[in-house]
Amino acid sequence: LTVVADQFGGPSSARGIAQALLTIAAQYQSGTSVAWGTYHYCQKPYVSWHEFAEYIVAQAIELGLVDHEVEVAPIPSSEFPTPVVRPANSRLDTSALESEIGTADSDWAIDVDRVLASLQS
Repeated sequence: LTVVADQFGGPSSARGIAQALLTIAAQYQSGTSVAWGTYHYCQKPYVSWHEFAEYIVAQAIELGLVDHEVEVAPIPSSEFPTPVVRPANSRLDTSALESEIGTADSDWAIDVDRVLASLQS
């Protein structure tokens, strides 16, 4: 398995995005104001796609979802065949949202673990 190692971002689950939206909605409902504006959300820590894939494969092996070693080989973006040029840095500045709602449960690894655990069942 070859995965791009020079593009970085904050992988985000639907659950993580929904939780952030629910937190904002709860603040409005409780009467706490949230400033209007554009907010960026992504889960952390920031990782390369290669690091993300390595984590998923390692966890899948640990949980018995994969019964053999899988090599996750890093490659540069220039070697990945795609008609679309992706930015090397897609890390979003989430500081405005963090100052409004905090950062609780924003680790993408927690959600990867939840998804993989659900596949065990």
